[in-house]
Amino acid sequence: MSTVNRPVVTEFGTKCYPDPCKNIFSRFFSALVPSDLTDNNFGNIYRLGDELFCTSETCFVWKVDEDSLEALQRLDLNKLVSVNLASAHPITEEDGTTYNLGASFITGLKYHIVKIPPPIKGVSGLKRATVAYQMHSSWKTMFSYYHSFGMTSNYIIFVEQPLLVNTMRLIASRVKGYSFKDCFDWVPKEKTKFVVLDRSTGQVLRTRFVSDPMFFFHAVNAYEDNGHLVFDLIGYDDPSIMDKYYMERLRHEDFDTDTQGHFRRYVIPLIQENNQVEGNIVSLKYTEARAYWQTNNTVWLTHEEMGRKGYDLPTINPKYQGKKYRYSYGSGNFEQGACRNAIVKLDIERREMDLWRESDTQYPSEPVFIADPEGEDEDDGVLLSVINDTDYSRPDFLLILDARSLTEVARAEVDPSVRVCTSIHGCFVSS
Repeated sequence: MSTVNRPVVTEFGTKCYPDPCKNIFSRFFSALVPSDLTDNNFGNIYRLGDELFCTSETCFVWKVDEDSLEALQRLDLNKLVSVNLASAHPITEEDGTTYNLGASFITGLKYHIVKIPPPIKGVSGLKRATVAYQMHSSWKTMFSYYHSFGMTSNYIIFVEQPLLVNTMRLIASRVKGYSFKDCFDWVPKEKTKFVVLDRSTGQVLRTRFVSDPMFFFHAVNAYEDNGHLVFDLIGYDDPSIMDKYYMERLRHEDFDTDTQGHFRRYVIPLIQENNQVEGNIVSLKYTEARAYWQTNNTVWLTHEEMGRKGYDLPTINPKYQGKKYRYSYGSGNFEQGACRNAIVKLDIERREMDLWRESDTQYPSEPVFIADPEGEDEDDGVLLSVINDTDYSRPDFLLILDARSLTEVARAEVDPSVRVCTSIHGCFVSS
């Protein structure tokens, strides 16, 4: 961009312009296949074995040196496993195998679950990645936007939410100058579909699980319990949260409270298809989430909400990934509601919420949970969060909280003359 003084790469909310350095044939191919989507990997940073990667939601990931933070290598998932887009939230199992959600639209609209083995003998796991499972889009020219998914030891849960990526518009983006977000259509009449894939067979369950239209970025956790899948996420009534992050609105603090994230629990009963039982078919006593048979082998889900609205960026003790758990943490970030400027702890069992908040000029990043290696309880550990302060007389700092009580353990301050970039997600890298 510094060479031609304009964006030539499509960003999430920024349109691009044709690159004058490309010849006519290169530009024609780029117009049909937007392969030069951004590799500005601001979305997340995660480990694959002993390797560290930065990612967004395109097919590009950057391998990073964990000591110097030098960008070592750009990997193209489209060339490795033929996915055009990939989630920023892979899930790693206890044996080190990682799974991620991707999509392809060149040979038909499909969602893919990519299996990434741990690196061995210096060979990156990404370079040995394979497509483990495949699901087809419910639409011929559109596919659902996704940011994360759920996984248990036996099932994968993919939410086909009615925020759809219009592939015709995506293909035309190079000619029309669309940003990625310009290619979205919110179609609430399509409802929300919970696609459940059996990992042992690789097949999607034939029973359709649907709910009212909703939007979400982040799954919290999923687990199996007595013939049910319990799936928790931070949900919104619609995707207008995306519009809040335009710079103009942030500068004017135009961050209304109309649409706020709320912890939602959906329960999917794993019962025989077409087993037309009357009434609620969720038998778990500890939840108000419900499920009801409808016609055409369809089950209608209603969710339970917990805690207060107004936070996102959820995290848990990673030892409880895919298992029944009790505590979830999150950040109020830029929200203006009850969780404004706060780090949140939700006790799911007691339906109680605690907050850490120091100043209305401070904005916490996603809290990262580090378990106490000698701890016995789920919340034995600490939380790390980067705190940005808009009062420039005060320093930004790394906050360390006791995860049980949300009391401060320590902080590492940066000189006020240096401002730390606002972060979204992060990870802890042990020395």
